[in-house]
Amino acid sequence: MLALDHPAAMYEQLHTLQRCNTRAGHWVNEAFVVRLWAVLEAHDVVDGVKSIDGSLPGSRRVDLCRRLRQKIAHATGRINDEDSRRLDREIRQEFRLGNQESLFSGTFILSKDTVLGPMYQACRDDSLALLDAEAHGYVTDADLGGQAFT
Repeated sequence: MLALDHPAAMYEQLHTLQRCNTRAGHWVNEAFVVRLWAVLEAHDVVDGVKSIDGSLPGSRRVDLCRRLRQKIAHATGRINDEDSRRLDREIRQEFRLGNQESLFSGTFILSKDTVLGPMYQACRDDSLALLDAEAHGYVTDADLGGQAFT
C-alpha cells in the first residue's frame, strides 16, 4: 500500500516530521544564544564581575543576550514569569517584532534573521569596539573591572 494512496496519512507523517525539525531548530537556536554568551565570556568581553559598557554600540543587545542566555541555560527557557514576560517585551521592542508569534507557544522568538543575526552582530560590534579602545590605550586591564573608558 503506497502512502500516495492515503494522502491524509502522508500529510500526517509530513506534519510530524516538520514539527520534529522545527523543535530541533528551536533547540539549536537556544544553543546559539548560550554559546554566543560563552564566547564573549571566554574572550573576556564580559564576565561575572565586569558590567556591560552602555557606551559601546551594541550594549543593549548584548544585555538582552545575557538575560536570554540566563533564561535558557538556568531556567526553562519559557515565558512563564513576570521577568520572562518583561524580557520578551524588550526583545520584541528592540528587534521590532511586533505581534510576531513564536514557533512554540510560551517560548521566546529566536528567528535567526530578525533576532539572532542582529544579536550576534551587536556582540561582535561591542567586542571590536572594546578591542579598539584597548588598542588605543583608552582601557587598561585595571579598568576592565569597572568602567571601560578613561
